[in-house]
Amino acid sequence: MLNDVRYKATSNLIKTQSIAEFEEIFHTLPKSTLAKALRKNTSRIDDIINNPTDLRYKDIKQMSQLLDVPCSMIIRLFDKDFT
Repeated sequence: MLNDVRYKATSNLIKTQSIAEFEEIFHTLPKSTLAKALRKNTSRIDDIINNPTDLRYKDIKQMSQLLDVPCSMIIRLFDKDFT
């Protein structure tokens, strides 16, 4: 996890299930910050939000490591989009 306190805050919100959907991550952590850390552009983050079926395991794993949460917690944030 990077030194930016917003990663830790977001991690805590995910772990306590205060964040229920992927988009809610961006209430705490700007898209541009996450995109830069993932070495993606913000349009790729928008694609993930709008088309979660295009999500790759690599993306989930990277987000999981950045936010210091299990992959299963990241997947849970997308769950509503697959029902």
